[in-house]
Amino acid sequence: MHRPVGSSRTTLVTGTCAEFSGRRPLPRSLRDRSVVVLCGPTGVGRSAVAQVLLGPDLVRLDARRFESVCIARLRTMRWPDALVARGSLLLDQPKWLSKGTCRVRLAGELITARMAAGLKTVVTLDDADAENLLDELPPSEVGLAALHFPRGRRARLTYAQGVAEELGLDLAKVAGTHQLDPWTYEAVRAALRAAAGPANTELREAERAVR
Repeated sequence: MHRPVGSSRTTLVTGTCAEFSGRRPLPRSLRDRSVVVLCGPTGVGRSAVAQVLLGPDLVRLDARRFESVCIARLRTMRWPDALVARGSLLLDQPKWLSKGTCRVRLAGELITARMAAGLKTVVTLDDADAENLLDELPPSEVGLAALHFPRGRRARLTYAQGVAEELGLDLAKVAGTHQLDPWTYEAVRAALRAAAGPANTELREAERAVR
């Protein structure tokens, strides 16, 4: 992204899902600003971080629901009170926010209306759409977090060990998982589920279901 970091512009921070979900104190730009935009690759944990920032009592608009709300806004010329007058809002992967389009202008309008009411909004987006949305918002009110997967052998194996313990596997099974390419959380889980075998995986899932 071309936006400068710091000063009066949007502040950019980077980290993993775990780092923004309790392993470290939240950066002030994510904790205190009215709007937080979370970007990064698919499966990196954007929605999980959003729930940490907003708490359990949030309103979630996925791409389909956001589209419906925008259509209603164009038809009635107003936003529903439930979106602009109360509560925490998660815009979860709204689609087609191309630069200059009606959708990105409406997203900016909705978020700005919530800012005026003192309400927090978190948006999860792909990098390109995040850049377009940022152009619709006052930079000093926006915190931007670019999430990434764990980097390095130690961090990746630590995650794999947690998954292995969850599946009831010998920790020796995680050997080599740091070399998966591409390395994602789901790739590690898939590899360890395969190592567990179907019978063991089904047993662990049944045990969790009765707890």
